[in-house]
Amino acid sequence: MGLYQVKYQSMSASYGPSFIEADSETEARRKFAGSAFSKNEMILITARPVSINEMKRALRSEAEGE
Repeated sequence: MGLYQVKYQSMSASYGPSFIEADSETEARRKFAGSAFSKNEMILITARPVSINEMKRALRSEAEGE
């Protein structure tokens, strides 16, 4: 199992990044979407593998911005 950074971005909305543990990018996208996104919206969700250090940096940066 790996860590994935998952985001949704359309012309009018942006959600994420979320860090999700999954076996594949497809599974990470599916976990992120749950039942909130339609089939057509699923193509707007991206997932990519991340390291633990990258996740820590992103979370630290977010916390400093609050």
